[in-house]
Amino acid sequence: SGGTLIVDGTERTHIFKASSTNFVVPFASVVGVLVSLFTPRVSSSKLNHFYLLSRTPIQPDEKLEAPCTLPLMMPQEDRRMLCTSYGLEIPTPSTASVVGFLVIWGLVGGIISSFIWFVS
Repeated sequence: SGGTLIVDGTERTHIFKASSTNFVVPFASVVGVLVSLFTPRVSSSKLNHFYLLSRTPIQPDEKLEAPCTLPLMMPQEDRRMLCTSYGLEIPTPSTASVVGFLVIWGLVGGIISSFIWFVS
């Protein structure tokens, strides 16, 4: 879509071009969701093994016998989940994450309020 831009009292035609990310990111997201809905599900045992691998911290001087194996003396940690519906696993955010999120959005609100105050 186009618009009119007035600079120094002179009217100029200004054409707004959509960035490729305005199309690519939503399209890729929709395709990813559709593919995940229409492909066979991965077995729970494979997923649980993957999740354990991804959550296991690497110990100094750790030696593994084979790829994708867990250490023998691995500490078990239960993660609290906010949502586990429809194959999603959304962990419960930590207190520090929630406080940081709220502080940052408070700062954003302050910037917007300052701008509105400044221009009025």
